[in-house]
Amino acid sequence: MAEQILDGQDIRGLFLIIEDSQQNALVLLKLYCEKLKIKNYNLQIFNASRPDILQPTDLSVAWPPVIDKVQSTVLVLHGIELLLALGGTNFERFVRDALEWLSRDNVSQVVCVVNRELTDANEMRKLEYICCQRLDILSRKADLFIVETLWKKPRGKAIVQKEELDIAGGTLVKGTVIKDVCAIGETPRPTVSVSDMLAGLTFNVNTSGEEKKEKDQLVLPYTEAGEINYTLDRDDDFDEEDDPDDDLNI
Repeated sequence: MAEQILDGQDIRGLFLIIEDSQQNALVLLKLYCEKLKIKNYNLQIFNASRPDILQPTDLSVAWPPVIDKVQSTVLVLHGIELLLALGGTNFERFVRDALEWLSRDNVSQVVCVVNRELTDANEMRKLEYICCQRLDILSRKADLFIVETLWKKPRGKAIVQKEELDIAGGTLVKGTVIKDVCAIGETPRPTVSVSDMLAGLTFNVNTSGEEKKEKDQLVLPYTEAGEINYTLDRDDDFDEEDDPDDDLNI
C-alpha cells in the first residue's frame, strides 16, 4: 500500500509522514517529490532543517508561506516544528492554514513531515484525523524501512498495514506487507473456536454417542389431520343464506 502512495496514485488532501530525530523521512520524501515532478506537479518545498538533503524552493521563513497560484501545486513541509518556530506561529494556526490551502482549486496536496518526539500527542491525533495518507516510519536498517501505512480511500474506507520498504539508489525496489492492522474505528475480530464458545456454559449442548443412538430409535407419535369439505356457493342454491356456514360438513 505504501508503494502505491509513494508512486503518486492518490495525490490529494494531507499526506502525513511521521519520523524521529534521525530524519529518515527525507529518503522517502525525496523519492515522492521525484515522482511528483514526473507527473508535472508544481512543487513548493519548505525545508529549514536539512536544505542540504532536500533543497527548498523558497528560503523564506515567514508564516504563512506564499502559495503559488499555479495549478496542481503540492506543498511540501519538512520539519514542521522548526518551520512554525521560525515563523513565530503555533500548531493550531498551521492546521487552519493547511485546511485553507487544501480548499483552493490549485492546491492538490499538502505533504507534512513531523517528528513524533517533538509533537504533542493531541496534535498528532489531529493531524492523523484530517490526513488522507500517513506513513509512520517505525525503524530503518540500511535500505530497509519498516513503516505503518494508513490510507483513507476516497469512499471512506481506511486501511492500515505494517510494511517493509526496500529503497536503493533513491528508488523503491519493493514493498512487502508484514501484516494488516485494524483500521481506525474498527475493533479486531478475535478468532474463536467452537470449544471456546462452549466453554463455561451451565448446560450441555454436546450429544454423546449413546444419546445419538437413543434419538435414532425414538418413535414419535403421529396425529391424524382432519378434513374440511366445503361446497362452493355457486353449487349450493338450496340452503338458507341466513346461515352461510350451513353447508360446511366437518
